[in-house]
Amino acid sequence: MKNMEVFMHVSTAYAYCNRKQIDEVVYPPPVDPKKLTDSLELMDDGLVNDITPKLIGDRPNTYIYTKALAQYVVQQEGTKLNVVIIRPLIVGASWKEPFPGWIDNFNGPSGLFIAVLFLTSTKAGKGILQTIHASNSALADLIPVDVVVNMSLAAAWYSRVNRPRNIMVYCTTGSTNPFPLG
Repeated sequence: MKNMEVFMHVSTAYAYCNRKQIDEVVYPPPVDPKKLTDSLELMDDGLVNDITPKLIGDRPNTYIYTKALAQYVVQQEGTKLNVVIIRPLIVGASWKEPFPGWIDNFNGPSGLFIAVLFLTSTKAGKGILQTIHASNSALADLIPVDVVVNMSLAAAWYSRVNRPRNIMVYCTTGSTNPFPLG
């Protein structure tokens, strides 16, 4: 890609959920991603499953673990590129664009909300999902898809215009405008 101006990697705000404080930086992984990949290719699925809990450590799952590894790989391999990493929360339905509530699938939180709000009030939905056990004060770390897209475009524009020396990392947070489950 001879004329690439900005390389943008979309990750997740949870890549470093095992840390108490998360800054807009890429943290070094517990193992070298290249060595890990080379090692895993030599193992059968059973052995990989056996060592996975030890590999991911205090992260909750392999998705989070590999997102952190990927950010490190992007940082290491992108030293000659204009790199931006975006770390959104759980992406949900749109806030404004193309219209409020737009979503192209019913995966994740959108499917859950639809099941709770709509399906339980119809005969067809009875028994699918009538209740959710959760605290009313618990926060749902959701961010509208149009906010993520707009943030991504703004970050790419800024990086293209200003050509920062270091990799730019942008995180989203649920503490600025919290969304309690209640």
